[in-house]
Amino acid sequence: MKRHNPIQTRWQVLFLVIMTAATVGIPGRSDAHVEAQQIPAAGRTIRIPFTYENGFLVVEVLFHHVFPLRFILDTGAEYTLLTHREISELLQFVPERTFSLIGADLETRVEADLIRGVHLELGGHAFSGRDILVTHDDYFRIHVCTGTPIHGIIGADVLKPFVVRIDYRRKEVLLTTSPHYRVPSGAETLPLEIVRNKPYVSIPYQQTAADTAAHIRLLLDTGAALSLLLLTDSHDAIRLPDRAVHGTLGVGLGGFIMGARGRIEAFGTPPISTRHLIANFQDIREYPDTSFLNGRHGLIGNRWLEQFLVILDYPGKRLHLVPGKSGRMEPPTDRSGLFVLASGAYLDRFVIHEVVPGSPGYLAGLLPGDEIKAINGWPAAWRKLAGIQRCLQGKPGKTLTIKIIRGGLPVKVYLTLADYV
Repeated sequence: MKRHNPIQTRWQVLFLVIMTAATVGIPGRSDAHVEAQQIPAAGRTIRIPFTYENGFLVVEVLFHHVFPLRFILDTGAEYTLLTHREISELLQFVPERTFSLIGADLETRVEADLIRGVHLELGGHAFSGRDILVTHDDYFRIHVCTGTPIHGIIGADVLKPFVVRIDYRRKEVLLTTSPHYRVPSGAETLPLEIVRNKPYVSIPYQQTAADTAAHIRLLLDTGAALSLLLLTDSHDAIRLPDRAVHGTLGVGLGGFIMGARGRIEAFGTPPISTRHLIANFQDIREYPDTSFLNGRHGLIGNRWLEQFLVILDYPGKRLHLVPGKSGRMEPPTDRSGLFVLASGAYLDRFVIHEVVPGSPGYLAGLLPGDEIKAINGWPAAWRKLAGIQRCLQGKPGKTLTIKIIRGGLPVKVYLTLADYV
């Protein structure tokens, strides 16, 4: 079995949301010639393969000619971010100044240094003279969201000159500067608003069958391994559903993200609509200053976007969504109520961090602290995090035999999957 050797392994978490916003901008570059050199000629395409790891787009990056690293491609991040400070120190980069970022929990302040003149290589194309941020610590702690080491984020500052085509089926991103790119037949086109590098789109939202659909403004965020995150009280149409379960939604820059999950009546319009979608809700009422959210009401993540061929035309400010041939319009759904962490030198230990009260995992008797060793006879280390997650997203009524370690002793538990939200 191939093992990875992360630069530094810490506790990490399954699932969610990356950097939401920076409180301040990076100063403009002084070298316009370098900026112009990194844009390919019109019509040329840069092909960037990715691995789709538990809801994240992970790309290989050659960092400053030396380090082969793994970054998450994140349209929801304003700037490119390196989360392992020791790498920039080894390369003897001198920080120019320090910035304060707002964490995904909307509360934690994250300190990051600006370094200039970084050379990045993606898909065989050089992006030279980049300005990037380097966090003082690995505040992100997202390695186990993918089950493999992650060293940073490729932000929208790299993507904004291009037409960005994300093909989840073929697992590749195509970047082109051609103004005459072909829009596939069957595409639904929506206007985009670009604010501080980040793309926003307005999409109809209906909370209950009795409600009238309202257009809400959402960040298009490929750095989020979920379908839909809504900010309660940011819009009159957004309320916490009557049948909502509370708990940890995931982890992002700065720490755990708390909130609730519940079903909504409809999201989008045919043929790009989803009915009875499970949405995530984050409460912003307790935060007096939410100006950094740029007036958004939430975000759309990969678990909803993966149903489509996605074309982000940054220069033309248009979004094209092409439904998949299968016609599936329901993102994968957890049916266990388990929130799992990974740890260990090789990210091959999986411990239950939280069990939703009343969920199938709760009814099966699973407890926080239980270590998952096997599912249906297959060792958890073989399945890896993504495989465990797929098991927990199985069809309702399917029973899983889960072997755990509790208090140093082996225990066998039978968990029957069900829709608990």
